[in-house]
Amino acid sequence: MTQNHRLAALMLLLPILACSTGTNDTLSSDGATVAGLSDDDRRAIERVTGEFVNAVNNADWVAAAAAFANDGVMMPPNVPALEGRPAILAWLENYPPLDGFTITVKRVDGREDIAFVHGAYTMTVRVEGMEPFEDTGKFL
Repeated sequence: MTQNHRLAALMLLLPILACSTGTNDTLSSDGATVAGLSDDDRRAIERVTGEFVNAVNNADWVAAAAAFANDGVMMPPNVPALEGRPAILAWLENYPPLDGFTITVKRVDGREDIAFVHGAYTMTVRVEGMEPFEDTGKFL
């Protein structure tokens, strides 16, 4: 598709994308309407996110791993994706001591069967034989 065709396609989509029903509903790939997250869903996700932060700050790795679904995936840097709660727990249990873990939630979204939290984190990591250092990053 040429640049002009892409622009024309985008211009045709803009009016459709600008229309909103005022609900959290979305369209699936097959065109069916799928219910978005309810306010209760969002509050529950925000509660679990807060519990995760508290668990990490208390080095309660079992509770931190429990914030993930049984088939959840954690993608820490420089290692393969951790698939499933047992793999996440094993990785967390080997993480160096840290202080002041905080997160800033930028977005909570999803639909009936999937949800995500997008944000940023900051923490101070203490590795034996090194000066403590601050780590910042993003997550999804």
